[in-house]
Amino acid sequence: MTSIRTKSITHQDGLKLLGFLKNAYDDYLASRALLNHNLILQGAILANTSIEKYFKAILMFKGDTIKHTHSIKNFLPSIKNFDISLYKKLNKEFIHRLDACYSLRYIDTVPENFKITLLKKQTLAELDFTISLVFDKIKIKQKNRDENKNQYQKDKESNRNELCENNYLFGALTKDTFLTGIDDVYQFYVDNYKNFIEIKYQTDIKSKQTTTNI
Repeated sequence: MTSIRTKSITHQDGLKLLGFLKNAYDDYLASRALLNHNLILQGAILANTSIEKYFKAILMFKGDTIKHTHSIKNFLPSIKNFDISLYKKLNKEFIHRLDACYSLRYIDTVPENFKITLLKKQTLAELDFTISLVFDKIKIKQKNRDENKNQYQKDKESNRNELCENNYLFGALTKDTFLTGIDDVYQFYVDNYKNFIEIKYQTDIKSKQTTTNI
């Protein structure tokens, strides 16, 4: 059985935590909207900021000093120390890929031979799974108030489009089935001459459950 950690915090710290959680969720919804409208790189960058704020909220609750960084991969050791179960479930490859995307906010600073490939449905699926793991890791209850449902739960129940569109977690499809078929692909890379090359195309993803006899 997993133990639940509780602690009393000051009103000021509570407001700061609530701010992190609200901004993290808003960035998550904005990221999904961008991804669903094929703005894949922009969606990935906002996905990074959403996860960053969730991680910072978790570590603030833990009592860690929050470093001024946007690198979500650098938070992984602290997440591992705080909640090994959460750490094991996180897709570390996805975290590292989003971390790399964040550097593309300022393309002129990207190093030579940089390359990133993003698939729309894959990014959505991994983002949705990650947020499902972290969104309720911290619940803030004010004195003399009943604990209410958070915004994620309310939006799920009301079938809010920004949350539910192409969210495999809320439908009948398995993750493998959701990822199968036509997907939009975004590639960006920098060559040896610091030229920026951007490619967008579609690809047909085969099911991982499909086997071929030779």
